[in-house]
Amino acid sequence: INNKMGSREKTSVFNFKKRKALRQDVGYVERKSNLTVMTLNVNGLTQSSVHDIEGAAKARNADIISVTETHIRLEENPDHHKIPGYKFFEARRSNVAEDKGGGCIIVYYRDGLSVKRHSPHIAGQMSAFVNNERLWTIVEGNIYKTAVCTVYCGWQYDDDRNSNWNQLLY
Repeated sequence: INNKMGSREKTSVFNFKKRKALRQDVGYVERKSNLTVMTLNVNGLTQSSVHDIEGAAKARNADIISVTETHIRLEENPDHHKIPGYKFFEARRSNVAEDKGGGCIIVYYRDGLSVKRHSPHIAGQMSAFVNNERLWTIVEGNIYKTAVCTVYCGWQYDDDRNSNWNQLLY
C-alpha cells in the first residue's frame, strides 16, 4: 500500500510541475523562500521619484513594490512610471467621474513572478469607490499563494474630514 501511495504522490507532483511548466507559470518566486514587499507613499509619482523607487528596489531586491498617492489620473497616459525588470498594475481615480483629487495606486512586480490582479466584488453603491482605493496582488508559487493588498486611506486630519471615507474602506 505504501508503494502505491508513494508512487501516486510522485506522479501527482510530477504532473503538477508539468502543468505549471506548460502554462508557463513556473517563475522566479518558486525558487525563493521569501517574498520582499516594499510600500511607499510618493505624494505624486514623477520621473525623479520613479528613479528613486528603482534604486531602492534594487538595493532591497524587492519583488513587490506597492506605491500609493501616485496622483496619476485615469485620463492621463504617462510613460515615465515604468521600471526596468518590473511589470505593474494600477488603480486610478477619474476626472470624468469627478473623483476626489490625490490618491491612486501602482503595484510593481518583478518580471518572472507568477502574479495576477484580484478584484473582489464590492457590494453597495456607496462603497464602489473602494475599487480605486485598494489593489489586490496574488503571487503564486509551486506550493503556496500570497495575497498583498495595497490600500490608500485618506489622511486623518484634526477635523475628521476623511473619517467616513476611511470607514467605508474597511
